[in-house]
Amino acid sequence: MVAPPPNAAQSQFQRQLTGPSFTCPVPRDPLAQLICDTPALSRFDLLFVQTYQALRQQLADPALQQSLRQESLDFGRAVRFSCGIALAQLANSKQPMPPPASPGAVSCVFQAYQQQRAIWQSRLIGAAAEEAARPLEQQIMLQSALERLKFLSTTDTFDGVFGSLTRASIMAWQSNNGRQATGLLGSTDAQELMQAAANYVETKEDQPKPQSLDEQREVTVKRGARRQELVAKYGDHADAIIAGNAQIGMTHEEVLEARGEPTKKSSVPPNYEVWVYDNYHVAFTDGKVTHAGH
Repeated sequence: MVAPPPNAAQSQFQRQLTGPSFTCPVPRDPLAQLICDTPALSRFDLLFVQTYQALRQQLADPALQQSLRQESLDFGRAVRFSCGIALAQLANSKQPMPPPASPGAVSCVFQAYQQQRAIWQSRLIGAAAEEAARPLEQQIMLQSALERLKFLSTTDTFDGVFGSLTRASIMAWQSNNGRQATGLLGSTDAQELMQAAANYVETKEDQPKPQSLDEQREVTVKRGARRQELVAKYGDHADAIIAGNAQIGMTHEEVLEARGEPTKKSSVPPNYEVWVYDNYHVAFTDGKVTHAGH
């Protein structure tokens, strides 16, 4: 078990989480919307992706990781078929809205997700198994510990799911402390990380220099001008771009504005494409985003 830091620093390590691992709502994707609308499914989606990410890191080999990614995509299609859920549409589709998933589909989806997660769990060993079995709240505490020690940015999203960005931060911490840089946090490393964060004391050099009033005004003006420029060019997607989020229905150009160049691009003929970022995946169909998340 990961021990919490002292009470004085407790608020920095406690985060609320409900899931899912992707952005809601997604009205033209009945399966994703069902997960958004069902608290139990939404929360379980985080556990599902937590297990997936632990297995992905354990595999290490890019070819094996790509095979796991394809297995995940095949699973998603199988769930839609077996649970009677319509396929997703593009956000800007002119077709009639797909029928929502029936209430009875909740138990079907839940069972399928539980079974697939159990399959992935059965492949885990060592630190990966310890990490995947850890409660999400403790995972968030570990992400907060990395933030406190300056290995993660304060702008990063902490949801207990260790994507590529968190993995890189774990490896940096492990390397700095003479540990094997696996990117996985087993029980021993997790305890050491939490202890290091609890003992950490910021120096004056670590603290950001306060901005003057003129500097604050200049930043505000620049932000306003930037937003006006994006609204004129991209309309309703402007705020998502500013926030650095990929949104259903975005084009390649809009995602590049929001997230920058991906670390990897994969294409599946005839019209499917996946862009991989540090802790994020963006899926396109016919050049438009149909899914974005961990």
